[in-house]
Amino acid sequence: MESKTTYNTIRQTVEYCLPGCRILLFGSRARGDQDRFSDYDLLIITTSTLTPREKVYWSTRLDRAIVEAIKAPVDLLLNSEDEVRQKQELPGHIIRSAVREGIAL
Repeated sequence: MESKTTYNTIRQTVEYCLPGCRILLFGSRARGDQDRFSDYDLLIITTSTLTPREKVYWSTRLDRAIVEAIKAPVDLLLNSEDEVRQKQELPGHIIRSAVREGIAL
């Protein structure tokens, strides 16, 4: 699947499950140094904070739906805008890296 098609599919899948979310692609695919074994690292940013139970539910559902749609491995983080604001200030936090190098889908 071509990158543009893949990105559109990811965007549509997330929008269907959790409308209004922002999606950042980060990691090797965002940097352009991926290989054929690379997964898609995604930071999905919700407008409201989810409970821990909701996070597990939606992370699992999104992971399965995206993998099924693009036929490639996915590693996703699901955080609210408030959580991202807090975590991106922490040195060494994965959210900080995702925000710095991420590409909006």
